Amino acid sequence: MIKQLKEYFGFVKEEKVSVEYPDSFALTDALDLKVGYLKSLDSQEGTRLSVIETKTSQVIGQTAIIFSLLSIFISNYLTNLKNAPFFIQASLIFVFILTLFFYLVTIFQATKYLNIGRYAYGQRSVSTVQKIFKNEDEFKIEEIKDLIYSIERNIKVNNQKSNNLLYAYRSFRIGTILIGLLAIMLIASGYFLPKTGITKVNIENPVVIKNLDSVISTLNNRPETNIIRKEVICDSQMRNK
Repeated sequence: MIKQLKEYFGFVKEEKVSVEYPDSFALTDALDLKVGYLKSLDSQEGTRLSVIETKTSQVIGQTAIIFSLLSIFISNYLTNLKNAPFFIQASLIFVFILTLFFYLVTIFQATKYLNIGRYAYGQRSVSTVQKIFKNEDEFKIEEIKDLIYSIERNIKVNNQKSNNLLYAYRSFRIGTILIGLLAIMLIASGYFLPKTGITKVNIENPVVIKNLDSVISTLNNRPETNIIRKEVICDSQMRNK
């Protein structure tokens, strides 16, 4: 079971791409047609490479968007669910970690192709032109050998990249299902968890002011207060004039 899961999500050792350069190619008829056919195959693998890299970039971009949604869960958890029962917190955290794991696997598989040293493509060599050939047919045969080598190697590299894209898609699909489950759990916990009431604050040793009205009346009847009040009234009258 574990071995099947590892193979399903791409946790297997990749074979190193190794293609032998053809030593010889028999001189046959229709060399021009064969060169043209091989060039079309080479162009086809180039188009296939562009499609694979475009889809891989889309998967990485969508995964980055999902990561921003996961940050909402963290803020929601810290503000509303940190006082929830233990089994609810444990369930939410488990699903969150599992979701995060599959999205990290998605990025890991999708970005393997960035290792250009491992996924090197074959191409025609300048040394072919620098060689001396007896006639035109010998040059065409050398070009055919270059094309055969490049096409066979590029097919294997593109197959590996397409496999990595498939593994990334599988992890992305599981992660998307889990984030949907996480959203449902958050909504359900918001509805079914008991609402916390207003927390009452008890003040120890409160300061009690007795006979406040009499104290205010005494302050108002003090001579200093009457003088200040008269000065304020006079100043106000002078401003009005």
